[in-house]
Amino acid sequence: MCCRLAMALAGLSAILLVGGCGNILPVPRRRILPAKREALPADIETVEKLGVYLGGEEETKAPRMAEVVDTTRLLLGILPQLNVPAYCYIRDQDVAQMREQQDAVELVFFDPTEVTIAERIDETGRGHILSDERGYRVLRIQRALFLLDGEMAGHVLVQDEEGTWGCWAIETGEGIDTRWVEAVKQSIRG
Repeated sequence: MCCRLAMALAGLSAILLVGGCGNILPVPRRRILPAKREALPADIETVEKLGVYLGGEEETKAPRMAEVVDTTRLLLGILPQLNVPAYCYIRDQDVAQMREQQDAVELVFFDPTEVTIAERIDETGRGHILSDERGYRVLRIQRALFLLDGEMAGHVLVQDEEGTWGCWAIETGEGIDTRWVEAVKQSIRG
């Protein structure tokens, strides 16, 4: 399908080619916003609120507030990099306890949002695990809790539309990647 036809079908103003053939990402049309407001990417518009949990204190912020737009973008950029599930049973009570006892940041989406992550699903698993046409896993995320300290620092707890929690991380050849943790901490502390 040619790019112009794809744009017309999707109602998009442009197609962004990333990483060669097969990696086509739609770029939404820009909405006309009042001159005083910055135009925000559509992905930020899917976020209902940003919860910040530091030292047992909770603070809820609007994700489009000027002071947290960069943090919201940073967190949204981490989600597609997730590539390793941690196989453990997580209950709502466990998540509530982590919010109270650990530093964490949470994205809450208006509706379950599909995010293609970096975990590759083999041919046999694609029948029962949601994946894209290239074989990468797709998560339907309602909430994502990014853990910033403690034993689980560098992990992201993800709640789906049915309320089930899963635990994910970014695995490198040297273990769990926690480099993003410092970037998030600096971003929320200003």
